[in-house]
Amino acid sequence: MNRDKRHFIHEYCEHFGVESAAYDMEPNRNIVATANKDKSWLPSMSLLEVIQRENGQRKVPGPISVLSKTIASKPETVSLRLPCQMQRSSTHPGEFVDYFDPPV
Repeated sequence: MNRDKRHFIHEYCEHFGVESAAYDMEPNRNIVATANKDKSWLPSMSLLEVIQRENGQRKVPGPISVLSKTIASKPETVSLRLPCQMQRSSTHPGEFVDYFDPPV
């Protein structure tokens, strides 16, 4: 692993709170990274988000008026029935059903 890649790995480990150590001599030099539950963490922003922010690329929500027009122009009907509803036995209009006492 060349020097620039090792430097990047060390910085990346520092970013996440991970311990890193380099071993061996220069032609065969390598890095061992060790993450402990108590000491390592996930940052609040991903590296991609940080790079986009530094480059000036930000997520901007669309105009609200355009969104409300598209929602208002397409009314939708929502069905609240479950697909596996059991058929209930229909009662006659004059019949009294007592739900608290079990049938005898």
